[in-house]
Amino acid sequence: SADTTKNCANVDDYAHSKWTLGFMVPPHDMKWNVQAMEAAYYTSNICPQNKSLNMGRWKDLDEYIRVLAKKNGPIYVVCGPLVSNPSKTIGQHKVAVPDGFFKVLLQEDKGQWYAVGFRFPNANCRKPLAAYAISVHDLQDITKMDFFSDIPDSIENQMENHIDFAQWKLVSKHK
Repeated sequence: SADTTKNCANVDDYAHSKWTLGFMVPPHDMKWNVQAMEAAYYTSNICPQNKSLNMGRWKDLDEYIRVLAKKNGPIYVVCGPLVSNPSKTIGQHKVAVPDGFFKVLLQEDKGQWYAVGFRFPNANCRKPLAAYAISVHDLQDITKMDFFSDIPDSIENQMENHIDFAQWKLVSKHK
């Protein structure tokens, strides 16, 4: 049988580079299912990420999402890399190095839906999380994705155009 993994990225592509393995979905969050946890280690869930971002604000946001889930119940998260063309690459398999990363959060609280986006450069991000908050509408313009197309337009438009800093317990970046 043919080796279907010979042209796939692997952890060796990260060796001798300044980039760390940046998990889009943290394996820690997939403990509910052995297969899901194993899949979190696939290189399709990993991007070259600045070490300070990975161990700093990206990790902080992952931890914050866990707190929100424990406090308010299910939370929907969409995340991924922001890659320009042409992008920098690393390793034998020419793994694209993202310019940045995004996460979008959607959560219901007492019958009301709230959404917020976060956009990080692939660099050492030292500002508070609120400084990286962005409206879902603006993030959709950047990514060319419609994250919540199944939600009725009246609800979708309201929550995508406005960040409720108090609801998300974020200190407004404008203060």
